[in-house]
Amino acid sequence: MFKRPEHPATRAFTLVEVIVAVTIVALLAAVVSIRITGTKENRVTLLVDQLRDLLTMYAMRSEHSPEPVAIMMQADHGVIGLVRREPPAYQGAESEWARDPSVPWIKLPDFMELSDVEVLADGDWIDIVEWPLVAMPGENRPAIEFNLTLEERVISLRLPPHSIYASRHDSDMRDSGLTPRDPVDLDQTGRWQEDWKSR
Repeated sequence: MFKRPEHPATRAFTLVEVIVAVTIVALLAAVVSIRITGTKENRVTLLVDQLRDLLTMYAMRSEHSPEPVAIMMQADHGVIGLVRREPPAYQGAESEWARDPSVPWIKLPDFMELSDVEVLADGDWIDIVEWPLVAMPGENRPAIEFNLTLEERVISLRLPPHSIYASRHDSDMRDSGLTPRDPVDLDQTGRWQEDWKSR
């Protein structure tokens, strides 16, 4: 006589298993969303740190290098880097700007445009795509300011002529409704004798 084979009974998920699975999926979704939202801020922080290092190397090279150094931006690659003046390869040739091999180039994040980076030298805007920001050996270095515009926020890196470290200044335009303050020359404005301690 032919006997039908027995099939194992199909088993359903218990309520506890469903709750555990939903909890695991919710935790994974929370971790991924935190990483996605935090990534942009992390990339901005990394960019600011890299620019500070670049400015430090620029200041050190301008003090100790026998050749001129400069900061340049390459628009086609979206990078900022340190270049130095190479002596001519042969007599009669012109010297050229060459990448400083010991300082890596900084790639702008994909959410930033070239116009989001503003460079000032002694308070005057300079286009470092067209003209490098040059420091000549033995000469005074200009006061340099990098302004990074990110939506309603501006991060400024300021390198005074006498320093090798850039200071960071953050401004949130949404909260204050103000623009960053400009430095004031007290001698030119005739305010050098005012008593600032009482204010």
